[in-house]
Amino acid sequence: MEREARRSRAPTFKATIPSQRGSADDGTAETFDSGRLRAGGEQDGEELDGADVREPLDPEEEERSVHEARIAFWDGLSARFDTEPPDPAWRRETEPVITRVISEQLGPQVSVDDVVCSSSLCRAKLTHPQWPRIPSDKFIQFTLSRGSLATMEIQVDTRDEGATVLYFLRREGAPTEHDL
Repeated sequence: MEREARRSRAPTFKATIPSQRGSADDGTAETFDSGRLRAGGEQDGEELDGADVREPLDPEEEERSVHEARIAFWDGLSARFDTEPPDPAWRRETEPVITRVISEQLGPQVSVDDVVCSSSLCRAKLTHPQWPRIPSDKFIQFTLSRGSLATMEIQVDTRDEGATVLYFLRREGAPTEHDL
């Protein structure tokens, strides 16, 4: 009975981390509900002894934590890109396709400043001085109409206003250069 009372009073919070899946908006995140976390990593339906119940985060602290997690994730993608050797054949075939599709789908308000591919991902640097962020309706249309690039996961670095970095992640079993 006492355990049930503690369970009902156990504080909960929701923390978000950047989605590891493609996202059109930096607000897309996976949610983790700490109310489900129990002592020793136990999940709902298991006993709660109250020894390791976490306190809720202050909303400002939670927002700062989410922002830091996003920045770390984007920095990790950038570091991965910078250290990977290029795949010359894939680069030669993929870079022009990315440039063309971005230009066609996002329009003249978005400039493609640089597109470079390594062996498992490509990085496209975009600027859009008229908008702090690419409007979500335009970005959704881009993700739905990207043709052969649809086989690639997209991660979106939106840390800078007026600029966006897109990471296109090559999947295992990705189509050969002839399929692009």
